[in-house]
This record gives sequence, structure tokens and C-alpha cells, in this order.
Amino acid sequence: HPGELDLAGRAQAALQDLERLFDDIRGYAAPVRLDRRPCDLREIWREAWAQLAGIRGQRDARLEEDPLPAGLSCDADPFRLGQVFLNLLANALE
Repeated sequence: HPGELDLAGRAQAALQDLERLFDDIRGYAAPVRLDRRPCDLREIWREAWAQLAGIRGQRDARLEEDPLPAGLSCDADPFRLGQVFLNLLANALE
């Protein structure tokens, strides 16, 4: 089923995120290394919003986007930027 495949994909992505966070904790004393590359900001915040589906629960919450010009991108570490959006959105929901 497509829903089960989507859930499995999200679980795999969450596991990879946890592994990366664990690596960060292990290397806490070491400088943070950024994996900078071109990123689509909309993709990153949409994925963060999708990861919060369980937290959103029955709340009347939705992600609204103003029409933005094409090519909303930046050179950043997509994982770290995703964590920023995830934290901001989770805090807003709380």
C-alpha cells in the first residue's frame, strides 16, 4: 500500500536523522562539519512539516505558503536546516 511505503520511508529517514544526531553528540567536542550543497528551502520545510504529522494530531494546523518565486534555494546543509525548521514548527505547534 502507498501509505505503508510512505510510512516506511519516513521511518527510514528518521532513523538516518537519529544516526546523524548520534554522530554529532559523539563528536560534540569536535567542530561541526557542514555538508553544504544547493537546497530547495520549500522541500526542506515541507519535509519537516511532514515529519510532524504525529504531533499535529487533531489540531487545526496547516502549513500555508505564500506564492514564492521559482528557485527558492540556498547553499546550506539540508540536514541541519531541516532540524531548524523541525524545531521551529514543533515549537509553534506546542
